[in-house]
Amino acid sequence: MNKKSSPHFSWQKKFHLIKDYFINSDEKLVAWLLLLGIVLCVAGTVGVMTALSWCSAGFWAALTTKTITPFLISLVYTGLLSGAYVAVNVLKNLFISKLSIRWRNWLTKQTLNKLFNGENNYLDLKRCAETNNLSQCIQEDIKSFVSLNLQLGAGFLKSVLSLGAFIGTLWVVGGSLTLAVLGLTITIPGYMVWVALILSLTATLITHFIGKSLADKNKESECVEADLRQNLETITNDAENIAEEHAENYFKKILKTKVHDINENAHQILNTQSKLVAFQNFYIQFSGIFPLLVSAPLYFAGRIAVGQIMQISIAFGEVTSSLSWIVDAYEDLAKHKASADRIIELEHFFKKGGLKDNPRAISRKEKNKDIIKIKHLNIMPPKASSTSWIMKNINLKLIAGENTLITGTSGLGKSTLFKVISGTWPYGDGQITTPSGKHLYFLPQKPTLPKDTLMAVLAYPEPITNYSQDAYICALKAVGGMKNFISQLTEKKDWSQLSGGQQQRISVARALLKNPDWFFLDEATASLDEKSEQKIYKHLNSLKGKTIVSISHQSSVKKYHSREVFFSANNDKEITVTEKDVCSGDAKNDASVILKRS
Repeated sequence: MNKKSSPHFSWQKKFHLIKDYFINSDEKLVAWLLLLGIVLCVAGTVGVMTALSWCSAGFWAALTTKTITPFLISLVYTGLLSGAYVAVNVLKNLFISKLSIRWRNWLTKQTLNKLFNGENNYLDLKRCAETNNLSQCIQEDIKSFVSLNLQLGAGFLKSVLSLGAFIGTLWVVGGSLTLAVLGLTITIPGYMVWVALILSLTATLITHFIGKSLADKNKESECVEADLRQNLETITNDAENIAEEHAENYFKKILKTKVHDINENAHQILNTQSKLVAFQNFYIQFSGIFPLLVSAPLYFAGRIAVGQIMQISIAFGEVTSSLSWIVDAYEDLAKHKASADRIIELEHFFKKGGLKDNPRAISRKEKNKDIIKIKHLNIMPPKASSTSWIMKNINLKLIAGENTLITGTSGLGKSTLFKVISGTWPYGDGQITTPSGKHLYFLPQKPTLPKDTLMAVLAYPEPITNYSQDAYICALKAVGGMKNFISQLTEKKDWSQLSGGQQQRISVARALLKNPDWFFLDEATASLDEKSEQKIYKHLNSLKGKTIVSISHQSSVKKYHSREVFFSANNDKEITVTEKDVCSGDAKNDASVILKRS
């Protein structure tokens, strides 16, 4: 059996998730105190129920004999015990809720720390992990896992304690059963206990048979719901483009398909749940009536009193309920398994070697030379299942003060090269040397614009206090066409709804605030008109001590660079670099870059 699918392995992983909080966290003392409170409350409810079962015998005996004083005394005891039962249950639920909130908070923070730190972080998960439910796992599955752990754990503990407390009562009060078989007299001591055991075991097996598919169906439900949310988000974010391209019918068809999938899955779950609920309710009613049916002949024969019938009924109900804990908790167990499996899968991705990715053998060095040197660089896709190369055998030098324009066929991998230089694309091999102590800043074609104030968007990802109000105003004026936005610096809204050109102006203004030594522009002005683009490049060229490296397919930006590098590739993805001095117009081939490595 595959280790990952082994039940033993799965329980080990689930136990590890629990152990981390109660053994390794800085909240373990408070966690144990709350857990102890839950255990004591559960034990208290069982103790109160045990006392109630014995008190009920006196209550019904007094009621049968019509003796007022014992009846009133039993009534007072029953009332006090019922009040205690309610109080202990309320306290138990309070402790469970408090521990659930603290545990969820801790586990969510731990997951977020892993998501943004370490080798396999959010970027690697996006590229390599075969999961599309990351947000649901962090928001919903952790909550469900923690809450169900405590509720199911408390329920299981109650069942164990109740079984221990009532099995003796049922054994003694229920008496023995004597049968005459083939002339032999057979006596079965505590036969009511054996009946309860057989009844509970049968109910458990039937419940498992009916509901065994629930875990997989719940997991499938989460997937189809996530697909629907994702498509709805696409419609919200790209509403303008969808309208211009008259793509309403396309998305309408997709959404109807997703809704149909959700509907089919929901009906499958409903059918299973209906069968499960029907059987559970039948079992509850039957197990409540059964002890009365069994003990009635003894009562009519004068062997037991009414009080003992009620005591047998309560004890039998508690024993069967304890032995049938899985029957009552089956649906919650299925939900818990689905949530735990997704969290365990995410935890597996975070570990070293948890992702099936290509080798990360690109070496990076920093030297006290104001130059970026790329030597024998081979770039691979992230997923190990992707064996094709993106670019092979790249050799290139970028010299400070020499503005370079990189051109080539679309889809060749030029943007990925920028990611390699920035250090966010480690897949492949080769060497990258960058200048030490120099700030490199990369401007993408579509910038990230969080829903916040304009100042926060411009300062992103730094605090707004890092820059003065005058600095924000100067940056907006420098990119042109943004004077109307100066009065909106403190306004909070969704800036990603602006036009592509306005978004790119904000991106350049943000870069000017950062004041890097090297500007890397990846089609960062492609959405601007030529006049606006020229204004931005003129401003960047006027900055002293700065170096510009651009990827662009627009010939209008060529004059703002002193060097053009043209990339072309053969069928084996090996890159040929043709360099051209923009001023002289002379072109030369760098023959060394097309030689195959030994």
